[in-house]
Amino acid sequence: MDALPAAFEERWTRWLLESNRRRTRIGLFIACALLPFFGALDYILAPSAALRFLWGVRAAILLVTFFAFPLLRTRFFDRHSSVVSSAYVTLIAFSISAMTLFMGGLASPYYAGLSLVIIGAGLLFVWPAKVVAVTHSLIVLSFVVMNVVHGEVEPLSQALSNLAFLLGIALVGGTGQIVLYRSQREQVLNQVRLEETKASLEAAHEQLKALDSFKSQFFANITHESRRRWPWCWPRSSSSCRARWAS
Repeated sequence: MDALPAAFEERWTRWLLESNRRRTRIGLFIACALLPFFGALDYILAPSAALRFLWGVRAAILLVTFFAFPLLRTRFFDRHSSVVSSAYVTLIAFSISAMTLFMGGLASPYYAGLSLVIIGAGLLFVWPAKVVAVTHSLIVLSFVVMNVVHGEVEPLSQALSNLAFLLGIALVGGTGQIVLYRSQREQVLNQVRLEETKASLEAAHEQLKALDSFKSQFFANITHESRRRWPWCWPRSSSSCRARWAS
């Protein structure tokens, strides 16, 4: 296995940070747009008794989203960009799982919101495999554990169908994220190697130019010295010079 270039890890860390910072900002803007939209959908689909809870949860997440924007420019985010973005995604998933308690439990159509979170995270964030596995596992577990503890598991057939689709989406989305992480890492690695190869070729070219200049100067010095010591050979032909030496 080829050794990694010395500059690669620093370049990859910097690229990953800036990528997740930009992608987290995009995710926050998406959340700002979708939370009010789904709040309006709550008014159509949810029973009136649950509206206060649903809207309260959405308002709390929206407030957290607003406060998350300044966090993107802090040193804490610089050090833990993957963890912070994962925590925000998990928080949204937990809020949706809490809503399903009032919207049919494991059989709730609101489980689709969790699928949307998984797909969105897969498309946006470049996470290492460990972060992907933990995040997607927590999303699924939040849905299952909350509803099982609360006893919201009926009708069982619909609950199992929802859970099967959610697990499938988590598996596909997680696999896609891991592949994305590895492909982006490979792309940055290839770019660093290309830059190092280019720098090496440029250095070799400069050395060849310096050697050529030295060679030209060396022969110029020899010619000058020859003219100074044996002026009768210049600009006569070499045959004349040989005849002179022979005599």
